[in-house]
Amino acid sequence: MTQVKRNMENSVHREHGWLHPVALAASITGAVGAGGLMLLAGHNSPRLLLALLVLWVLSPFVVLGLANLAAKRWPASVSTALAWTTLAVTTATLIIYAVITLPAAAAPRAFLFLVVPFVSWLLISTVVVIAMLKARQ
Repeated sequence: MTQVKRNMENSVHREHGWLHPVALAASITGAVGAGGLMLLAGHNSPRLLLALLVLWVLSPFVVLGLANLAAKRWPASVSTALAWTTLAVTTATLIIYAVITLPAAAAPRAFLFLVVPFVSWLLISTVVVIAMLKARQ
C-alpha cells in the first residue's frame, strides 16, 4: 500500500472515530430490540418455532457486532462502510418491527420477521464485498 493511501486510511479513521463504537452499540441495541419485538409478536407461537425465529431475527445483529469488532484490522473504507450499514440495518429493522408489532397490526407479522433478516443479510454481504473490492484497488 502506498504511503498516500495509508495516510488517507488513517485520516478516515480519525474523522470517524465515534462511528465504530456507535455501530457496535447499535448492533447490541438492534439485537435486544428486535429480539424483544419478536417475542412480543410471537408470544402465542409454539416455543420451538419462537426460538428458531428469535435466532433468525438476531443473526444479522450478531454478525454485525462481530464484524464491527473485527473491522479494526480492516481497511478504513471497509470498516466505515460496515459501520454505516450497521446503523442503517438497525434503524430500518427496529422501525419495521415496531410498526408491525406495537399497534397490534392486523396484517400477518411472521412474513416480515422472516424477510427483514434475509434482506439485512443481502445488504450486509453486498456492502462488505463491494467495500473490500474497492479497498483492493
